[in-house]
Amino acid sequence: GSAVMAPHSRFNLAVKAIRDIGIPRKTVKPVLSKLLERYNDNWALIKKESYRALADATFE
Repeated sequence: GSAVMAPHSRFNLAVKAIRDIGIPRKTVKPVLSKLLERYNDNWALIKKESYRALADATFE
């Protein structure tokens, strides 16, 4: 496969990572969308430290 993942694949991986710590998909998706806007679609920032930014934002 290609080294560049399709955006929806990355989105699903992020949602799954947060779901694995017990947060439901319906809670994570809008938070992830907002983070992508805030970070200008910079996935590196979102994936850093096992999606820590996403996890933190989910609990804000």
